[in-house]
Amino acid sequence: MLRLLGALVWVLVLVSSSGCQTKQPADTGLSILFQVKIKTNYDIYRLRTEGVYPDSVAVLPEDAVQPIWSPDRSKFVFSHHRNGHFDLAIADADGSNRRYLTADSANDINVASFFPTGDRVVFSTDRNGNLDLYTINTDGAGLTPLVTDSSNEWHPVVTPNGKLVVFVSDRTGVPRLWVLDIARARQQLVMAQDTMTAEFEPCISPDARFIAFSMVKRTDPKNFDIAVYDLVEKKAKIVIDDPAMDRWPRFSKDGSKILFYSNRTGTNALYIHDRVNRTTRALNTGTINSSFGDW
Repeated sequence: MLRLLGALVWVLVLVSSSGCQTKQPADTGLSILFQVKIKTNYDIYRLRTEGVYPDSVAVLPEDAVQPIWSPDRSKFVFSHHRNGHFDLAIADADGSNRRYLTADSANDINVASFFPTGDRVVFSTDRNGNLDLYTINTDGAGLTPLVTDSSNEWHPVVTPNGKLVVFVSDRTGVPRLWVLDIARARQQLVMAQDTMTAEFEPCISPDARFIAFSMVKRTDPKNFDIAVYDLVEKKAKIVIDDPAMDRWPRFSKDGSKILFYSNRTGTNALYIHDRVNRTTRALNTGTINSSFGDW
């Protein structure tokens, strides 16, 4: 229990989330899912055109959080708080045909990745008393443990070839990025041990060369920055460094941009960082919080 509480101190710097108003020019082909909190509950909206109010796709009686697209963008998974706990749910892109993949007393949270085939997801659950990684088919069958150590594991993401899973674990006492070779059942740290920083919320680039992640110094736990680790050169570089909290990086389809959210203006909003031009711009602004976007 102490290990779980320790992990939650690091992890649950979760913030309220929100809606979308912007003066940016239109961006055709945009399709961003994100969680919002307009009134009392977290809901999920979809932004398809900048400057246009987003569509509501999951407005439910209780919190709907952390939406993640399928590889073909035809559906998305999310966590829904109901009956006193979070269940894993899936819906079509417009929010229709919603069904539940789990329906038990466990908290099935931190949804992070579909497998590239689109018919299975990996997620984090506390069904064993601490956070473990499980997989499940998108029809709700085939619930299978993936990582069930005595430590806490969360925020899993599958590589484009489906052979590896990058995730966060606190097994060394500090949340760090680990990688699992599924076939070999072998786990190892992504980067060398660093006791002064913690790493969260990984995302893998489409070409599988880079891992973007949120990082925080233990001396300043409210100041999240975003870094990118080059798996070829084996070097990490901070790409978004701001006194505010910058979190939840997600690569664009071509890998040239990173979507993230930040509270740098006092309210959480979505931002886009251009990796080529090294520029960052706000995607939406306003008084309603926006966070945990995926595109």
